[in-house]
Amino acid sequence: EVMALAKMFGLYSREVAFYQTYRDVGIPKPKCFFSCCSEDGTRMVLLLEHLAPARCPSWRPTLAEIELALSHLPAFHAKWWNATGLKEQACLIPTKDTIFAGSFAAAAAAADQVLAIGGQNSQIAVTCVVAVNSKIEKWQAYLDSRDYTIVHADYHGKQMFMPSTEGGKFSI
Repeated sequence: EVMALAKMFGLYSREVAFYQTYRDVGIPKPKCFFSCCSEDGTRMVLLLEHLAPARCPSWRPTLAEIELALSHLPAFHAKWWNATGLKEQACLIPTKDTIFAGSFAAAAAAADQVLAIGGQNSQIAVTCVVAVNSKIEKWQAYLDSRDYTIVHADYHGKQMFMPSTEGGKFSI
């Protein structure tokens, strides 16, 4: 199932494309020494810089680590704000991606099941998904007309390295 999802969403090919495209992304990241992805998108190899003795805070970063992570975002977003050609990059998911629209359609189709399982706790989310799905093309056009930048969808402690008492540096 993981391979099917990776292939369907292009996860491995997008990850490899990210490292091949962005040597200086504007936020600290490990150096990439080698990257490749199979043609079918089900296998990849990334040879990245070893970041020890930095530590990964997992789901429990300290307040200081959260502040450090947030301090890198303004320059990162400013670097890519409305950058020419950014929307066409292979590692990014365009707003008019069929998988993006299909995800809303599938979620809307499962609305009754989600409500049956989640009850009132899921009502607002289901209402939003159904509404967006009913106007997906308008919504995609609206998003496409707005300012844009790179958004790191996994900007959380499990995807970060923080300096430790032994040394190391911040990196995503």
